[in-house]
Amino acid sequence: MFSGHTHGGQLCLPGGIPIKLEARLPRAMGAGAWRYADMVGYTSVGVGTSILPVRLNCPPEVTLHTLRRP
Repeated sequence: MFSGHTHGGQLCLPGGIPIKLEARLPRAMGAGAWRYADMVGYTSVGVGTSILPVRLNCPPEVTLHTLRRP
């Protein structure tokens, strides 16, 4: 599953831990690769900002995914 972007929290503590994640999902699914039961997913933090034009400890990313048949 590919799930758009969350801005990664935009304002994060050192280590990329979001101060507030504006999404209805567990924090572990807020950025990067994750698994839930039989589903594999990836959530991008995106490249932009929301409300304030600043990102702290949350570098922007553009991801490239290659899908292959098993």
